[in-house]
Amino acid sequence: MFSDDVIEDMNRLAHFLAFDQTSGKGPEGEPSLMILLGNAILPTAEAAFQALAQGRISRLLIAGGIGHSTELLYQAVQT
Repeated sequence: MFSDDVIEDMNRLAHFLAFDQTSGKGPEGEPSLMILLGNAILPTAEAAFQALAQGRISRLLIAGGIGHSTELLYQAVQT
């Protein structure tokens, strides 16, 4: 269905997007702010709140509104 080149590109992009930046050590020292963009993937929010609770970040900015993931988020929270 997809060529080997396309699969390689998708895997490279997925690897980049999945990079864990919640360890508390950014490329230039300690991060002071994490930005959580609204979505329906609860482990993302859980990781952000854990990082804040554990002191790995000092501030958490939550951004988003009612959009294409809102209904999915409602469903995820209900289950």
